[in-house]
Amino acid sequence: MSRLAKLREQMRERATTEVQAKAAPQPKATVHEIPTGWVHLGERDGKPHYRTTPGVAVPKPRKNAVLELLRGLPQENSKHEVGGTCPHCKGSGRYSAHCGHFNNEKCFRCNGKGVLNAKDLRFLQRREANQEPVCRVATA
Repeated sequence: MSRLAKLREQMRERATTEVQAKAAPQPKATVHEIPTGWVHLGERDGKPHYRTTPGVAVPKPRKNAVLELLRGLPQENSKHEVGGTCPHCKGSGRYSAHCGHFNNEKCFRCNGKGVLNAKDLRFLQRREANQEPVCRVATA
């Protein structure tokens, strides 16, 4: 084969590869820098959407030591009725282990009587209706 024939052959090969390359669709080469703890979900309306990996990118809230202590204490069964035994002090009229101080005090739910009356129940219902804090821990 002559030198001229070789050049023609090379030109034909180049032309066919260029035509084939133009005919084949080229994928978009988009490079996303994703921070650690994030996952790329895909694109919606031309915008990238990401999700965080639980526990990695979003910090967890710190535990409240006092609430953890109070959750471990025995809870009252909340049977409040007129003339019934106070579930907060269990009928003794004295209460211990309230919100961090563990000394023996007069029960504020029944006012130290050990038995609930209508006034005590109205006070409790008013606090619950106004979403004020109500201690549900039974005496220790």
